[in-house]
Amino acid sequence: MRLPGLLTYLSLTVLLSGCAKLTAPHFADIEQQQQAVHEVERQRLWESNKAWLLSRLPRAVEVARQVIKALDDYSGNKNIHSQDFTKADCEKIVDIMRHTLNGYKFVRLPDGPGYFALNEGDAAYVFDIENLNFAGVANLDKGLYFTVSNVPLLRSDSRSFAFAADNKTDTTTDWALYQRNILEMEQGKSSNLGTHTITRVELDAAGVAKQTDLLTPQQRGERELAKQGIIWLKRAQRKALEMCSSQLESRSEGPKHGGGLGGRSDRHSRNAANNPTAAESSTGITRTMAEALQGKAHLNCSSGTGYVLTEDGIAAEVKSLVKSRNGFMDVIIAATAREIPGGTMRYNYPVGQLQVNGLGEEIGQEMVLEIESMKGGNKLSLSLSPDTGIGYGSLVLGDSDESSSRILGKNLSKAEFASLFIRVYRDCAIKDSQGACKSIPDLFMSMLNPLIAQDIMKYMADNYLSPRK
Repeated sequence: MRLPGLLTYLSLTVLLSGCAKLTAPHFADIEQQQQAVHEVERQRLWESNKAWLLSRLPRAVEVARQVIKALDDYSGNKNIHSQDFTKADCEKIVDIMRHTLNGYKFVRLPDGPGYFALNEGDAAYVFDIENLNFAGVANLDKGLYFTVSNVPLLRSDSRSFAFAADNKTDTTTDWALYQRNILEMEQGKSSNLGTHTITRVELDAAGVAKQTDLLTPQQRGERELAKQGIIWLKRAQRKALEMCSSQLESRSEGPKHGGGLGGRSDRHSRNAANNPTAAESSTGITRTMAEALQGKAHLNCSSGTGYVLTEDGIAAEVKSLVKSRNGFMDVIIAATAREIPGGTMRYNYPVGQLQVNGLGEEIGQEMVLEIESMKGGNKLSLSLSPDTGIGYGSLVLGDSDESSSRILGKNLSKAEFASLFIRVYRDCAIKDSQGACKSIPDLFMSMLNPLIAQDIMKYMADNYLSPRK
């Protein structure tokens, strides 16, 4: 009698095990189907509400401009642009916004100390003053929140406000959509409905103005000149990495059997043999940038000092070349230079601020540009930043400082002479043969011509130094 019961038990076990094998893939299919349904629903919500967002974006631009004006009018706005910006400053600005922008319903939000919304009808325009960002637009009737990331109210590239991250154009903008009531004091749950793109064509159709360059072409030229210095720096770093990375790698690995040449690996020996520049770099000595520009650049990979010369003629002084704790090589460049018609251009970098390594991380932004005639005795020095352009400078023409800067019987200092030079550049007082404003290097080189220098000094005297009538 026990045998049938045993068979029944075994049959049930087999059936249940078969079900178990079928259940896992069955549930996986259901999960995939549910994800597909959710994706369709998220896309449907975006498409059905995108028109609402586009209709509110022109107004969002106007509201953002009002917030920017309130920031500009804040008496302590110097802190806004510096690292001294504190939560106390943030609270002051939020309080100013509350009273200045009284045409809207002002609401503090739970997202952070600097978050607030300016409500108007069914729309709420959200700002993060602690980080000086525009945060998004909320549909209060439907509980939808359209957010955009890293959109600065005050752009460092000096372009007008746009729904795009700093240093980016508004060709397209990316928006994340959330199912959320932003007015709830406790954030609670919010459903992420995905990230979606709005094109420039859609922005144009909605009447959203394109961002504009707030700088003159001359001011933009100053910043581009600084960015050129960063480009030269990065090219020099890549060259140094190319020349010495294998040597530093073999050195960090330590002596190995059969490595030869003082413990260096066979692979390094082959690299050195196939790359004469790298092999020679550890033995030659270059003492000046001029020698490096003449093709006599030598880099001592062991000490991490010396000079490199890139394929496009950029010479660079290497200050330090070491392997950092994260395993990457840090290359510190003190200066880069390249010959130009009639002279040389040289960028000097504050070594303490340089932080670029093999991963291309951020670098120090400030630098000094020196333009010097080939024969010497004529030199222009300018402090530069990609964000602010020219700061201070000095200018010398000829062997005597007195003869080079005597205008209207007044002896100008090097700094005063440079200041007038920059005003001539920014006024576009001297143009090239095609009628375009001369660049800073071209303007300086043209002053080496005595007749042109005389005309420029006359312009300085007539426009900047003559007594006002």
